Amino acid sequence: MSKPTHVLVGTDFSGGAEVALEVAFEQARAFGARVTIVHAYPAALDLMDPKGIAKERMEIGTEVHRLLAGLKDRYNGQVKALHTEVIPSESPVDALCQYATGHDVDLIVVGAQGHTGLAPFLVGSTAERVARHAPCSVLLAR
Repeated sequence: MSKPTHVLVGTDFSGGAEVALEVAFEQARAFGARVTIVHAYPAALDLMDPKGIAKERMEIGTEVHRLLAGLKDRYNGQVKALHTEVIPSESPVDALCQYATGHDVDLIVVGAQGHTGLAPFLVGSTAERVARHAPCSVLLAR
């Protein structure tokens, strides 16, 4: 892997995503790279618009933007450049891989949750699917 200049990290605001954010910023600081934080939300919500759903979607969107602004405030000034994106997509895997393809991303950092049992083998984790389909290097953060 060459020195990354653009690090992409996805967040669902979970504990695993928090670990991925820390690792992404460590990498970006070490290599002088810029960082993009992406949150994917179900695109189907854009197609549905009953009155109750529209209000709920707006409230969720406001909360997501508030959380992303908090992350931006926390990490601001620590890296060359910091950008946040909210992407409509049914799949966080597709959102991350497509964003990376279209925006010269060198490294994707994703949180790897510890799983037990057969479920990860039958379904596959988001981190594992990103690693298989990404157009660039992927770092799994535990």
